[in-house]
Amino acid sequence: MALLAAAAIVLAVMLGVQVVRQQSRIDDLATEVHRDPMEQQALAARASTDAHVVPLDAMQGDGGGEVVMMPDGTGYLMGHQLPALDADATYPLWARVGDGDAARMISLGLLGRQPGISPFRVTAAPTMFEVTAEPASGSDSPGANVVLRGEVA
Repeated sequence: MALLAAAAIVLAVMLGVQVVRQQSRIDDLATEVHRDPMEQQALAARASTDAHVVPLDAMQGDGGGEVVMMPDGTGYLMGHQLPALDADATYPLWARVGDGDAARMISLGLLGRQPGISPFRVTAAPTMFEVTAEPASGSDSPGANVVLRGEVA
């Protein structure tokens, strides 16, 4: 009788563990299904063998991020932990294009005051990316408040 009771307890524990594992798998699938389409696109691009990933270093403190570039010029700023800016400020994304004296910084768009994964498109081959903090109206060129920077290898 004791052996039968012990076997029943072991079986109940094993079933309990299996139920917990299955619930975890269900939760993971639910998260995947409800993931933002932009996040899905960026993660798919990041996983692609054609992706070129440019690490971005934080200019102050810890952190950083990355730019994921595809051969067609589609890109994503992702993996960053940028703090929210005041309502009168925004984060723009910049790219340096061209070489030598012809090098110039171009705007790839305003990211907002608390950006998440941000898509962009660039038609020229970038050699560097920067994220700066600027007035909410934007600016014609990057200011001195560089938040993230990364050289394209």
